[in-house]
Amino acid sequence: MEHQIPDGLRLIRRLEWPEVFEIWRVNEEHRDGWKTHYKERGFASWEDWRMSAAKAFGLPELSWNLYEIFSPSETVPTFHGGPFRSWIERFYGGLVMPSFAELIANRELRAHGGVLAMIENFPENTVITGVLTDVGVVIAEGMHRCCAVTLAAASGRDIARGMRIALADYGSRRMPTKVGTEPKQ
Repeated sequence: MEHQIPDGLRLIRRLEWPEVFEIWRVNEEHRDGWKTHYKERGFASWEDWRMSAAKAFGLPELSWNLYEIFSPSETVPTFHGGPFRSWIERFYGGLVMPSFAELIANRELRAHGGVLAMIENFPENTVITGVLTDVGVVIAEGMHRCCAVTLAAASGRDIARGMRIALADYGSRRMPTKVGTEPKQ
C-alpha cells in the first residue's frame, strides 16, 4: 500500500539505506550526551545502538527518498512522534504517536533545555528521517528538531532553513508500539 506524499514536500532524489544511516550518524554521533546514553545501555558504539532502533523499525529494508520541506513551520507540526519508549513515558501523556502540534502542549517539553537551545541555534540544512504511514509522517530520527520547529512556530517564529527529510513509505507494515534502547543481550 502506498501512501500519498504530504503537501509541502518536494522530491530531491532517491536515497539508499546506507546514505540515510550516514545522515543520522552525522546528526548525532559527535554529541557527547549520546555516547553516555548508549554506553549506559550496554552498546559498544553509536552504530550498534542506533542500528538496533533502525532494525526495530524495519528501516534498512525500506525504499528511501530525500525531500525538501517547504515551510517547515507549517509542515513539521503535522508530523507525528515515533513510538520511542522514553518519549512515550515522558512526554506523550497517553497519546499514541501524537503530532508535534499536540506534543508541544506538554509543559515539560515546552521547558526542555535542549529543545529551547535548539530554537536559538537551529542547524541549517538539516535532514530528519521519517516513514509515511496511515497516520502521516512518523519521525524515526529528528524528534528534538521537530519539537523545536513546532514550538518556535507556535510563537510565530520560523527557524528552519533548508530543512529536508529522508522519507520512506511504510506500506502496510505494522508500526512497533515501543522502540526502546534496551541493552544488548
